[in-house]
Amino acid sequence: MHYCPTCNLIRPSRTKHCRRSDACVQAFDHFCPWTGSAVGLRNYRYFLYFTWTVFISCVVVNVCSIKVFMEGLREEEMSSSLLRLEIMAPLIAVWTTFVGLLVGALCGFHVFLIYKGQTTNEWLRSERTGANEKWGSFAANLARIFCYKIEPTKLFPMHENPGLEDEERDVMMAEEAVDVLQTELKPLSEEVV
Repeated sequence: MHYCPTCNLIRPSRTKHCRRSDACVQAFDHFCPWTGSAVGLRNYRYFLYFTWTVFISCVVVNVCSIKVFMEGLREEEMSSSLLRLEIMAPLIAVWTTFVGLLVGALCGFHVFLIYKGQTTNEWLRSERTGANEKWGSFAANLARIFCYKIEPTKLFPMHENPGLEDEERDVMMAEEAVDVLQTELKPLSEEVV
């Protein structure tokens, strides 16, 4: 665990402070300029949904544009609206091919990252440092991202002027931690006796 002086909180592992969003983000992946937010543990699945939707949309628009263009070539008499479509269809097809290839590469890269169990930030750092650890199997990583309920945040601020509700929450969390420790230590104490 590390302390973040900007956010005034203790950060769990895999948490990083994002300069652009000015917040600590659990399992920080990257700052996405398309969505204007930091991508991390709590919104990574939605970022993946977004990128895959953009990729599928590019493929559908590309196929439709090519179909309109091919139908326009077969027509002997063209109306002015069909002529405009025939001119625009190849331009749209080229644009969606370009965007689709870029977004498809991004989707493929994130499938690779899910396989590795890493974030973009961890992958970039591991390339520089030479550390390239894997966090679990591909199926387990997919299940963690898409199937499990998103856990509540573990980023709690250190209170300079704690209020009553902050103290109550801190006491409750301390009691839970003591209970967990007691249940884990009980079998060990029985073995010693």
